[in-house]
Amino acid sequence: MQTRIFLIVSGLLFLTFSVKSQEQGVTLIHVDTLKIVPDTIKRGEGLNGKFVGYRTYLVNKEIYQPKEGYNKIIRTDGKIYLEGKYVFIDSAYKRIGLFKFYNEKGILDYTQDFNSDIRIYYVDSGVKKSEGMVNRSGERIGVWVCYYPTGIIKSQGELKGTLKKGLWKYFDKNGKLDNKVVYKDWTGSSGDKDC
Repeated sequence: MQTRIFLIVSGLLFLTFSVKSQEQGVTLIHVDTLKIVPDTIKRGEGLNGKFVGYRTYLVNKEIYQPKEGYNKIIRTDGKIYLEGKYVFIDSAYKRIGLFKFYNEKGILDYTQDFNSDIRIYYVDSGVKKSEGMVNRSGERIGVWVCYYPTGIIKSQGELKGTLKKGLWKYFDKNGKLDNKVVYKDWTGSSGDKDC
């Protein structure tokens, strides 16, 4: 009998706390688990400017179910994959504001503000590695700044994916301008996530 009364009182206290928390504007967090499933995609291919046909590629598809509000998506091994806020607009969930994306070790890999499309990459210690704008498919565009592990600017210039264009400035480890290079057209390669 005492156990039953305890459970009823506990339930009422929990319900009261939940309602009060929502009244005070406490953010509710939705948690889901990331699932990776094999999938295929078809792409049209051409040769010398002529359409040849479609080719099927095997890919890994990420599946999780966001809900409106703040979401944390966890990998099956328990490490966090991403976190951020979704809104339901035009029959779809869309990301808004700042999202954090984590690598396989559960360490912050990059953040992206979906209002401004600014992305910041980090090294494992949490120091900025590079920052700039991305387009809707995540390709780097516009001016990007890269940093040494000390936080001092390493290089700065315009990117389109991995290609450089225009004036690029390179700095030494003390922050002093070391070199300037002008890339004509879209040439040079910045490598992955580096400038």
